[in-house]
Amino acid sequence: MNETVYYYEENQPVMPGDIIQYATSPACIEAILQPNSQEAIAFKCPNGGILISTDQFGFIAIEQPDQTDWDEIQLIKRA
Repeated sequence: MNETVYYYEENQPVMPGDIIQYATSPACIEAILQPNSQEAIAFKCPNGGILISTDQFGFIAIEQPDQTDWDEIQLIKRA
């Protein structure tokens, strides 16, 4: 089974543990939610997405990030 891979605007793959900036808050990529996985369904992202944790907003699940979401996500450093 092929896993879904998401990419930052810089064309680098999103990986768990990445340190990012989400909007104005420091954050971390907690998980890549694979489509139709139990984890994705539990976070109400049945089509897949990413789970991030932020200092300001707590945990956020973003279903299939689109351009608007990527405008708010910036890779700071790899885990």
